[in-house]
Amino acid sequence: MAWQKKPTFLTPEKVLQKLEKYCVYQERSQLQVENKCREYGMTAEETGQILVDLIQSNFINEERFALAYVKGKFNQKNWGPKKIEIGLKQAGIRKSLIDRALSSIVDDQQANKIEKLARKKIKLMGYSNEGSLSELKSQLNFLEQQKVMKYLFQKGYLLDEINKVFS
Repeated sequence: MAWQKKPTFLTPEKVLQKLEKYCVYQERSQLQVENKCREYGMTAEETGQILVDLIQSNFINEERFALAYVKGKFNQKNWGPKKIEIGLKQAGIRKSLIDRALSSIVDDQQANKIEKLARKKIKLMGYSNEGSLSELKSQLNFLEQQKVMKYLFQKGYLLDEINKVFS
């Protein structure tokens, strides 16, 4: 006979305590917390009350979540603004908050990140990454240039920004 997990019945108070710990560990969006409530078997009414309690206690703050998400994905994962925007939309963040959070990325930082990633990709392709980016670009054939640009595009950088740096 296969092993089956016994259903656990949690009170809303216990779930609230668990979700407070969940939110303290890392910034969370309302949607992530709602999904966690569903996993714990909470009704829509109980979930609503838990969300109100967490928001009033400042465990959940959408703006703080959006800023932390942008900072983390840009600095740690080297994601560009488009990929970050998609991630924030999937987390249920409003467009106005997304725009405000993305404005924290300075164009100079973005250009430096694009250049750094392009140099890294060129080095992985077997070329020396010494000299200016335009000199490096001249070493590559058309298909290799497209490969580097596609890599940057997949990271979430806009084509206009890539062309400014990579041209």
